[in-house]
Amino acid sequence: MGDLSLLGSFVEAGTAVALTKHRQHHGFGAAAEELRSRTGMKLPMNFQPYGAVGFFDNAQLAEAGFFESFVAAFEVLRELRPESRRLEVGALAAASLRFGDGYGRLPRSLRFRPTGYVQHLQPRQDIQMLSYGDSPLPWEPLEFKHVEHAVRKGRTVALAARDAWLGFASGVWGFEDFTSQRSGGPLGRMKLANQIERARQLIEEDKARKAKEREHRQLDVPVLVWPGTEDLDADRPAQYALRVAKDQYDFLHLPKRGSERLFVFFSGYANRKKVRPPVFQRWTWAERFPGHCLYFSDPALHRVHGLSIGYYAGSPERDVLEVIAEVVRDVALKHGVPLENVATYGSSAGGFASLRIAEYLQGAAHIAINPQTDLLRHDGAKVGRVVRDVYGAAAFEDLPEEHRRRFTTHRAEVIGGGSRFLVMQNRLDEFHLVNHYRPLMEFVESAGDSEAVQTYEFEHGAGHRGGESSDALEVALRFAAP
Repeated sequence: MGDLSLLGSFVEAGTAVALTKHRQHHGFGAAAEELRSRTGMKLPMNFQPYGAVGFFDNAQLAEAGFFESFVAAFEVLRELRPESRRLEVGALAAASLRFGDGYGRLPRSLRFRPTGYVQHLQPRQDIQMLSYGDSPLPWEPLEFKHVEHAVRKGRTVALAARDAWLGFASGVWGFEDFTSQRSGGPLGRMKLANQIERARQLIEEDKARKAKEREHRQLDVPVLVWPGTEDLDADRPAQYALRVAKDQYDFLHLPKRGSERLFVFFSGYANRKKVRPPVFQRWTWAERFPGHCLYFSDPALHRVHGLSIGYYAGSPERDVLEVIAEVVRDVALKHGVPLENVATYGSSAGGFASLRIAEYLQGAAHIAINPQTDLLRHDGAKVGRVVRDVYGAAAFEDLPEEHRRRFTTHRAEVIGGGSRFLVMQNRLDEFHLVNHYRPLMEFVESAGDSEAVQTYEFEHGAGHRGGESSDALEVALRFAAP
């Protein structure tokens, strides 16, 4: 937020800081309890605070010590979570809750995100400013990528709100020292309109290009029953089906002649309204990877109708990752690839599988992007469905120990078996950063296995759903094929 002393000047000048909330966890983890212990302030546990700034004729904030409370909360959170990009928002939440609903509730005309301001782009009697909460913040430079993002998300009105914010805020004492950004005026708005139109053209061109690529890159391989290693045609791309007990294992084999490496891919969440099993995410990326590629669909998607995510957590009859590891070893042997040249790869639930299979592929390399690492820390409804519909148990606690252990990677059998690991985490995916990435790193350190686990933190504006950034992919490829 820049120089904190300026915020005090803003409050004294009649600027009020307001707060709305939307459903998500606040993402500060144990720091929330420490904040309460030190300052007596607390964060909303079931809501992610969403900060908004507006100009009010309201001196009560200064009289009540709102700014001092904000600074106290901000300093504690900055000490405990210096890498968080939501320190100001968390501090606003804590300060607002301390002063009760009267300080946390927005006026009616501000109870919308910027997308709701189509009918509200006008001053009100008690409000001289629109709240603004999109990216970038209005006092930060606006780049074309931000315009393109706003067009993609249908939030172009937020760009007009940014210009309005700068126009009103420039009249506040001290604003010229706070930021170099200014309202563009009529010419600036004309330039912005041209940028919006250009962004729309580029997006349409991109859609057309991707549609054309999809036409030429449909998965067109024979679907065969797995013949076993001896009868496998190692040079023939094909999709195979293997039946073991009650589970069907579907996998896609895309060989690369002459290669001495094998990449094994796992898939994450599958939108069952759009796709049917088997699901082979990233199969179009095979050309990017310097080796044979083997893609495994999660057998649970066949086992339970409509299931979107099974985490490769197995079934009562067998740990599916043990079966998959047997196939991987057989295919690697057929290609003459040593186990140390095998690399597993996946994000989210696929990342969980990529890590956990190390228990059965000791000595291989394992790459995980924004993975779940302990399923009890993930979505209770999704994990609960796997427990009930796949395992037939009423609750996780009813599972036998040999089944419960499949729901976590925080085990010596997984991390301490002689494999190499690369865990890559998007810092803007705060839920997985706090609830999965950091706990795994704490376990690794406590187990004395830090040398086996490399990490790479990156930033991708799409959060968890964005997967890996281009630089993260390059890091992964260097790790897999040093």
